Amino acid sequence: MVDLKVGEKKRSGLETGPDEKGLRLLVSMAPRLLLVDGMDDLKREKWDELAAETGVEIVAVAESEDQTRAFVEELSPDVVLLNVDNPKLGGMEICNRIFEMNPWMKIAVLTQACDPIFVMGAFRSHACAYILKRCLPMDFKKAIDTIMKGKVFLSPALCHPKGFVTSECRFYIEQLHRRHRLRMRNGCDHDRGFEEVAWNRGWVVLKRNPDSTKSEAATQSF
Repeated sequence: MVDLKVGEKKRSGLETGPDEKGLRLLVSMAPRLLLVDGMDDLKREKWDELAAETGVEIVAVAESEDQTRAFVEELSPDVVLLNVDNPKLGGMEICNRIFEMNPWMKIAVLTQACDPIFVMGAFRSHACAYILKRCLPMDFKKAIDTIMKGKVFLSPALCHPKGFVTSECRFYIEQLHRRHRLRMRNGCDHDRGFEEVAWNRGWVVLKRNPDSTKSEAATQSF
């Protein structure tokens, strides 16, 4: 169980263990997660339980944008999980800042928003996962496992036929994600034009879908 107060951190994501010859080897632990969310005792307890159930190690809890950036730089977690509904935590814009600090870091967005603008905006801001809060217990482990493999995750409630994200739109989201990462890692801008194409086509597909404004996900009451 993780027992962290806001602003606290665990310094190591590794532990040592003996092999067959009695040597001490460094053994990689579960995915290391930086949690960026407003906290109270009850909420912290729920996160502790979820982390224990899914095998994820919460290395730090940040409750401000400054703390988030400091922990990203100092701890280099595998995943940063952002509650973008809280404006005090930096909102969607902090995704871009984290990506600029470390393009290899996985960014997962946690939100209750089902609007197509938020979905496309999250991935254009370098998110790897879009998790609906009402689906968090069910989607959390799958989301972490998916993005650790270098893939994109969207809560199934957003995807066709229940939601407005069709397979065609998902294709452009995935292409946008890949091109963003390649461009930043290679230090060049030759893929920027394709990013704009992927963004524009994905957005057109969303608007073309007649269910985009009246899907089960979009009309869900939170």
